[in-house]
Amino acid sequence: MAVLALVGVLGMGCVGPLVEEAGGWRHRKQAWTIARPDGAGTPWQRVEVDGALLAFRRPDHELMSLQSRCSRPVASAEVMARHLLIGLRDREIVASSPVAVDGRSAWRQTVEVHGDPTGVRVETVTLVVGACTVDWILAGRAEDAESEAAFDAWWQSFRLDPARWAQPAS
Repeated sequence: MAVLALVGVLGMGCVGPLVEEAGGWRHRKQAWTIARPDGAGTPWQRVEVDGALLAFRRPDHELMSLQSRCSRPVASAEVMARHLLIGLRDREIVASSPVAVDGRSAWRQTVEVHGDPTGVRVETVTLVVGACTVDWILAGRAEDAESEAAFDAWWQSFRLDPARWAQPAS
């Protein structure tokens, strides 16, 4: 239950209008697109989760969501990713490393949350772009290769509109 509360609280920020398009969604205000989650196993069903722009559940109690908040002070993706763990007790960071989301630097972390009868595995990916932070979260009861592959494909489908989000010159 703590993980569901985490997913609900994390996205308390700017919730802009999503437009459903063939194959996914487009966020008009924040100028990005993302595909529908796909992959092997039971299909992901869209659900409503407080604070999430998009959330999907599978019958085996796996949940993945996307949250985005803008116009708040932001730090690096690594620091913003750590904020996702505030309030999670009995947690162990299993992995933490940089990744790229649409060619931009982001941060990925995997956490085991102990407690309850079985514990929960949480994977997050955090991207900071401009004054916005975008977080993807996968939560489930155990390591699950099918869910992890679907989650990876989902966050990797994220694309920023290059007309609005031009890459800074190196």
